[in-house]
Amino acid sequence: MDYSEQTIEEIIGCNFKRLENDDILNRMLLFIIIEDERKQQLVTKNRILNEFHESKHTVSSMLRFMDGLGFIKIQKRGKENIYKITTCGMRYLEKFLSTDNGQNFYISTGYHQ
Repeated sequence: MDYSEQTIEEIIGCNFKRLENDDILNRMLLFIIIEDERKQQLVTKNRILNEFHESKHTVSSMLRFMDGLGFIKIQKRGKENIYKITTCGMRYLEKFLSTDNGQNFYISTGYHQ
């Protein structure tokens, strides 16, 4: 499916049920926001790997998936990629966190502290 032809609302709407149950995706999006906006730190794959203790393959696959959905953008800085959340990613996360499941998830991550 070519997500570039869909609106943000269509992407979120047709994928919401699947995405809201994907803990790794939701934690990665939160982590990218927190590191980039709150802590003003560049988010690299190594920072993500250190935070999540997932395999490199899992992290790479998830980053490609989020990029394909339009939830993150990837910027090249020298040899590293820098990950930033997009408007689409923010809208999805806002919708997810406004649900009871999203609130429980957010509290369970410990990021609210």
